[in-house]
Amino acid sequence: MGINIYNRKEDNLVRCKQNIHNKLNTIYSYPVYAYFEVSNACNLRCMMCGPQVYDLRFKQSGYKGVMPLEVIKRIEHILPYMHSCSLMGNGEPLLNKDFLQIARIMREKQIAVSFNTNGTLLNEHYARELIKLGVGCIIISIDGATRETFEKIREGAEFDKIISNIKGLSKLKGGIGKTPKIGISCVSMAINIHETTDIVHMASSIGAESVHFEPLFQQNTFGYKEMYENQNLSNVPRQQIREYFNKAKECGEKYGILITSPFYNTELSNYDYFQEDRIVEDQELPFCTLPWTTIFLNRNGDVRTCCGSAKIFGNVLREDIQKIWNNQKYRDYRNAIINKKIPIECKMCVKNKREENLIPIIEAQLQSYNVARQKDIEREGGLHGSNMSAHIKDLENHIGNLETTVRSKDAVLNQIYNSNSWIVLSFYFRVRNKLFPVNSKRRDFARLLVNLLKSTKRIFY
Repeated sequence: MGINIYNRKEDNLVRCKQNIHNKLNTIYSYPVYAYFEVSNACNLRCMMCGPQVYDLRFKQSGYKGVMPLEVIKRIEHILPYMHSCSLMGNGEPLLNKDFLQIARIMREKQIAVSFNTNGTLLNEHYARELIKLGVGCIIISIDGATRETFEKIREGAEFDKIISNIKGLSKLKGGIGKTPKIGISCVSMAINIHETTDIVHMASSIGAESVHFEPLFQQNTFGYKEMYENQNLSNVPRQQIREYFNKAKECGEKYGILITSPFYNTELSNYDYFQEDRIVEDQELPFCTLPWTTIFLNRNGDVRTCCGSAKIFGNVLREDIQKIWNNQKYRDYRNAIINKKIPIECKMCVKNKREENLIPIIEAQLQSYNVARQKDIEREGGLHGSNMSAHIKDLENHIGNLETTVRSKDAVLNQIYNSNSWIVLSFYFRVRNKLFPVNSKRRDFARLLVNLLKSTKRIFY
């Protein structure tokens, strides 16, 4: 099989991380993550859903629909660099008849796929196909442990049918530990907070491996405020809420279910997660990394940074995604975040504490590539494997070509930029001495390269 020395996805992660650390507004990486809004139509009307219930745009004729395959085809050339995607947006993804085809395209490009669903359409056919495709994770939204509470929140849903669908998926995939991983997502509100522990019990009985309790977020949608004021957790005694979440955690530990929630970290005087006067704390990195890492592709091809921002940077049906990714709108947006001048489209996220720092995730993924590479080396019988020697021979030629053209620091960096090669070179210099005699010229070149990469704050690992 050979040893995977160079990987476009890994290279893109490295570039992305350095773009963020260097606070660049013009960036030298492709999107690492993506949300593809395969549908903004939905078959339910959930009481806390701003878009489907309160957003007037969703009531306009022609606004709701599904993403055509053409939108995905227009960005296929950047997919080999992408690490993972979520096939979801402001609707129910399984309403799109091309959902499986879109998922198939992503998996063929070795992109990790996940999505959220309300579970109403997650029948045996979908379950079998999603397992075959190797979809990594499916999150089902369940906001109550009883039929009465659940169906009051999720108008149009049948509790028993959804529970049956999840059990069917779990059985088909072979139970806990197999893919796709099954997670439960619950929006914690005054109406359902008393069922918090029961939701964990229920999750254990249907084959789920995680439960996430999400705050009810404030939104700028007309008519949403009254529902928010009635349902956010400031309406429930703080001590009572704390007991609910503590018992849920204990229950999760008992059944081996991962329990996550921002509420476990909150220091608020009450559990209203919204903070009107919140300001962004001074920090070294941009307060939100999504404009450097992620695209949110609307079902009509519009490009945004995330589901929370309405800012549109372009449309892939009219312009190449690579041009959009570094156009003036994007550069100005990144500049504003770098300078802590919060764009108007980001203000509600900041107040809801929804900004994201994806650097730890990127670092974990880079580490996973290193672990996989080490396993490849061990499988090939160590660094003296014949395949490894062939790779190194090719790299010898590559290094030789670089050495003959090096005349200055700029020349070295230019070669590295143009060849996308610093991961290859770093790996080469880590293993070279184990295969070849020490060569002072190569050693000096290696030292020069390391110093240059460090001086530009690029990763060398």
